Amino acid sequence: MRRTVKRKVRRLQRRENSAFTQTRIHQISKATVTIINDDKLSLFLKSIFMIMFFFVTFLNRYFVSYIVQFQFYEALCKEAGQYDPNDINKPLYKCDFDNSKAAGDKLK
Repeated sequence: MRRTVKRKVRRLQRRENSAFTQTRIHQISKATVTIINDDKLSLFLKSIFMIMFFFVTFLNRYFVSYIVQFQFYEALCKEAGQYDPNDINKPLYKCDFDNSKAAGDKLK
């Protein structure tokens, strides 16, 4: 077992020292330098930034509106007298501020 591992390591070392490997590494390094273009990269990064900006803006609007609607609901229920955080008999889920003048005035 140990002999086969040592043989494989020696073969890999010989292969790395070969002219073919050196040429291959040289060609790969030249190709990567010529492929990357600053104009294309900057255009790509700008487009990614724009997509991320609009997506994050959309998510922020969605989550903020989701939270604010519950704050409005709670405030209107308190104004109508249907909800009291300290009273167990007046929970928020049973609130109905329909036909409430005080809640309507607060909403204006």
